[in-house]
Amino acid sequence: MILDDYFFIHREVLAWKYLGAACKQDNKGQLQCPLKQRAQMGTLNPHQHASAAMSVEFLGREKVNLKGGPQDLLKLELKNESGTWQLWLDDQFKVMRMLVVGENTEVVRD
Repeated sequence: MILDDYFFIHREVLAWKYLGAACKQDNKGQLQCPLKQRAQMGTLNPHQHASAAMSVEFLGREKVNLKGGPQDLLKLELKNESGTWQLWLDDQFKVMRMLVVGENTEVVRD
């Protein structure tokens, strides 16, 4: 997996890879993910000429207030040696909110 400092989409791709590997859809089409189960992935950041291990963990569903009102979103946490990212995805697996823990950085999709 290639990461770039300048693009948030790469975190979304990591989330998709995790969801595809760790989660299953039930008979009704609902996504079923194991809680608190970490998966390890290798990443490469060409800008920094560095590789790193990253863990991804499903933290459940959470109600989040966005422009359109409250939404029930999937919550994932991505961790590596450079920090922790929390991602909230809608039911179409689009990242709606991203938070860099401890850095006062938040991104919300319009």
